[in-house]
Amino acid sequence: MIRSLLMALAFLTGLASLASAAPHLRPHVITTGAVLTIGDFYEGAGEFANTAIFRSPDHGETGKVPARDIARQAQAAGFWEAGTDGLDIVTVHRKSVEVTADLITQMVRSKMTTQALAEDEDIEIRWATPLPAGIHADAGVADPVSLTHLNWMQSNGRFAATFNIVKDGRTHSLTFNGNANRMVEVTTLARRIKRGKIISSRDLRTERIPAQRMARRSALDAEEAVGMAARRTLRAGSILSSRDVTAPLLVKRGEKIMVTYAIPGMQLTTIGRAKADGSMGDIIEIANMRSNKIVLGTVTGNGRAEVSTLTQSVASLNEARQ
Repeated sequence: MIRSLLMALAFLTGLASLASAAPHLRPHVITTGAVLTIGDFYEGAGEFANTAIFRSPDHGETGKVPARDIARQAQAAGFWEAGTDGLDIVTVHRKSVEVTADLITQMVRSKMTTQALAEDEDIEIRWATPLPAGIHADAGVADPVSLTHLNWMQSNGRFAATFNIVKDGRTHSLTFNGNANRMVEVTTLARRIKRGKIISSRDLRTERIPAQRMARRSALDAEEAVGMAARRTLRAGSILSSRDVTAPLLVKRGEKIMVTYAIPGMQLTTIGRAKADGSMGDIIEIANMRSNKIVLGTVTGNGRAEVSTLTQSVASLNEARQ
């Protein structure tokens, strides 16, 4: 009795083993290759796993194959166990790497940031060659899309980028041309400024311009420009440098100004006439309105100057040198 039970158990175990080893048709297949094999369609294909029976769909596409056609092709190749397993249709999707304009642009920008020691957002790229559309590369390879050469002349921005694209196991070379610049932020004039006008924050704006426009030129930032006077009429969009501005005139030649005499222990204030233009801190000649005596004074504000023993000592020293 026990022996019969053991034999029955062994028989059932064998049947289960055979059932698990039987080939099974997959309802969905995902591939990266150009051909579909029996092993792609069937689990447990054994020695027939690498036998090709269909071409794959195009890169990135999904197709449908009748299950009976799959079984028929597999059997014709010698895989007699192939069946439909109750399926009517098997869907097949071919994975790929889509070669988009964004992908090409990002790969070029990444290379340029290394060459220019810049950040990604600092590189502005404009393409002269139409970028690819609808191109797909093999997904099952190490480098389906690679940037193999970049010739970038930073002095004028022109560049040529060569890519290798692997498709169906073959490498295709494509070259794209364009213009790229490393951009920097600078302060420029928002409007035309006349000679002598004091620059305010409303006269300024921030722009991004190609870095080569700043070669061998030092630009003023907004804090340095505000409160300065234009040396000459400046057009809108100008990049300001120290040569374009000067300290504003607080005293003009020939005008009456308030003069303070700083004498140890006391101060006297009177009216004088400026003999020269002057900015803050400038030492200018001032005529006493009563005696017409010329003294030296330091410009201290709008229409104001101070005469001290120090400025007179400077005047005496200059006279001695002459």
